[in-house]
Amino acid sequence: MNEFTDISVGLNNSDQNIIYLNPVATQGGLFVATTVYDAQFFPLWPTYSIGKVGDQYPISSNRFGCLYTAVKVSGQNNHPIQAFWFADYRLNTGIWGYTVFKTIQNREWTLVKFDLQNDFYGGTTRWLDYPEWKGIRIDPTNESNAIVEVDWIRLTDCSEVNFTINGLSPNKNYSFYLYSQDREIKIQDSRSNQSGYVSLDVQGVAPGTYEYRVKDGGVVVKIGQIIVNQTPIIKFSRPSPLSGPSISWEMSSSNDVIKLECIYFAQYRDGYLEIRTHSNACASSSSVGDPKIYLKLPTSIDSSQYRYLNYRINTEWSKPWANVPKGMIVRWIWSTLGTSGRSGSRCHWVSQDLPFDVDWNIYSVDLFDTFLGEPEGKAGECPATNRSWAEANDILELRFDPNENITGEDITQKLDWIRLSGIEKVQKGNPFPVEYYVNESKSQLAYIDFYYTTNPENDPLQHRAIEYLPNPSPTPVPSGAKMIYLPLLLLRNTFNGEVFHWDTSQVNPGEYYFCAQVSDSYNTATYCSNAPIQVVE
Repeated sequence: MNEFTDISVGLNNSDQNIIYLNPVATQGGLFVATTVYDAQFFPLWPTYSIGKVGDQYPISSNRFGCLYTAVKVSGQNNHPIQAFWFADYRLNTGIWGYTVFKTIQNREWTLVKFDLQNDFYGGTTRWLDYPEWKGIRIDPTNESNAIVEVDWIRLTDCSEVNFTINGLSPNKNYSFYLYSQDREIKIQDSRSNQSGYVSLDVQGVAPGTYEYRVKDGGVVVKIGQIIVNQTPIIKFSRPSPLSGPSISWEMSSSNDVIKLECIYFAQYRDGYLEIRTHSNACASSSSVGDPKIYLKLPTSIDSSQYRYLNYRINTEWSKPWANVPKGMIVRWIWSTLGTSGRSGSRCHWVSQDLPFDVDWNIYSVDLFDTFLGEPEGKAGECPATNRSWAEANDILELRFDPNENITGEDITQKLDWIRLSGIEKVQKGNPFPVEYYVNESKSQLAYIDFYYTTNPENDPLQHRAIEYLPNPSPTPVPSGAKMIYLPLLLLRNTFNGEVFHWDTSQVNPGEYYFCAQVSDSYNTATYCSNAPIQVVE
């Protein structure tokens, strides 16, 4: 709950049902909101095709099965809490299921565990009876005017992670709490064994340093410290949807734009284009804002060379959540030569809806995807059958529509940059510099092993990647009156992470994702790049 996007996507059913009052925010590491009715929120929102959503990042039912949330609800009574799962955008009209109710004490921080594999109560499908889930919902209370606070949400593989507390009275019931940042969170009730110790399962606890408190009838009888280790995390910056050969529009001046339409206020400031739109900003329509940004192209481009559409944009309006059904979507329009072949004739291809959230976000759209790259509509002199972005070839014009505002209110947006990027390529035998960031220093890690794969979801460790180690050679000695030795100058001089030089000499030509398995002796995890690399002859 450190980022608003942890909870904001789909909040209040994307403004279609007001479940929480404004303001709603993540502050101090907490999601805080006041309920209107039937409180619910989605840690994973299933219905959009881009962004921090389940459509892009589905959950494997075999890999994960225990859902935890550290939550406090302040109302009038104790609170029933449930968890739900959904296969797709249809929610509970499609494939779905939900757990039995748990009960949390009013006004008390509690770590709630849902065993998704065994706590099934209703719906159409049990957790393990479907391969992956795109939506997860938590309903923390059925009470109105209650204050909901959420500290963290964790989805685990259900493997116990036990911390032993000794020195307790034998065969006695105790309550166990963790204390940090002025929050005392109840973890579990347990009975000590004959030797006077209890194993405290902390698999659902967020990483951090805590004071543990053991209570007997509400009285603290033992205090100590526990450190829950952070799993090492790797993020690849190369290869990525942004690292390949690209065409960029920096949006810092009018040099990037041919013209703006249906925008009643626009200015270039602080390196971005700021615009304001209203539902009646276009003279041709009284209800749709439909702002348009026509981008400058120095020449036609081959769409097959540019797989990813990337953009960084900020959106603000009267509420702290998005309203996608009322036009908070981007449209990407590409134009090709019309079927008549006449100079100036065009077919304009319109992308699928590309939803966005409030605040600053970077979006990457895979235009080679069978859905996202297929045009939703077309206009002008067009062929009878659709042609996807990858098949369009010569693109003559490009347009970026930042919203389709029908909210009846102003929407203010700041567009930082737009970038079309291709897949990186390396010739077999040449080293490829894989760039990555890791959240722990190398001295803290037990190992990092690198792999390349054609199947990152199901077989990330398919092939071991070999590191390129150049043979040492003597430093050239300058000679002659006008000869001087200079070091290699790198264009990518702002990267401050780690680099693994991949030896491709034994790699078969093909398209691969790069993966890493990393361990710090406590936790081991595997991560893969969001974009592939092509190894070519």
